[in-house]
Amino acid sequence: MAVRPGSRNSPRNTQSSASDGFQPGRYTPAYQPRRVQEEELLDAIPASEAVPNMVDLARINRWLGGYSVLRSAIRRVAGTSQGLRVLDVAAASTATADWLRESVPGVHVTSSDIRHDLLALGNGDRAAADATRLPFRSGSFDVVICTLFLHHLSEDALLSALREMHRVSRYGVVAVDLQRHFLAYHFLRMSHPFLRWHPVTLEDGRRSVQAAFTAQELRDLVQQAGFADSKVHAHLPWFRLSVVIPKRGESAAA
Repeated sequence: MAVRPGSRNSPRNTQSSASDGFQPGRYTPAYQPRRVQEEELLDAIPASEAVPNMVDLARINRWLGGYSVLRSAIRRVAGTSQGLRVLDVAAASTATADWLRESVPGVHVTSSDIRHDLLALGNGDRAAADATRLPFRSGSFDVVICTLFLHHLSEDALLSALREMHRVSRYGVVAVDLQRHFLAYHFLRMSHPFLRWHPVTLEDGRRSVQAAFTAQELRDLVQQAGFADSKVHAHLPWFRLSVVIPKRGESAAA
């Protein structure tokens, strides 16, 4: 299995600085129609430097469709079930878990990430874990989710992560990620004069969109992982993709 060095799926060098090799005012490379992966700044910076970027990511999810898409997708898998046990994979600072506890009555969330230093910024139940080798028994959680994570992975690692997430779920898997598109690629820099994004957010936003998938690419990969009953949807104007993989015969929404 190929795992991109420095990705959120593998250990990172946390001794480098956000400013190493990066100048916020530098020329922005042109958008490429094909998928191109670059190591993101968040993959290398210490947790203390990541805090402003974590705040921005929470703003993006709350204001720009990420959480609304996630809420709808969870309902498609689990219906209106109360007391859901949710695993959030690649959770970073646990902002998504905090939002879920505000939005879903009785939910119990465990946040996992390979970086324990980022998890330490959050609260609630947390577990340091590699997404391709989750340290949980099969069916340990009702729903397993991830947000803004899949684009960090090589295709091989993505297949492994989806299979592991499916294994430890009872009702199914929900993944929400970016859609690769030239408008999404330029959005953060275009909106920066009004929304004042952190420099790491500006640069990683560009790199994230360029590394993201189209709906058809992601659909093909999910099918390759063996999930024939899965659904991949594009959500405009948010340029988000949702992946819903129900566990056959187990969906609470059925």
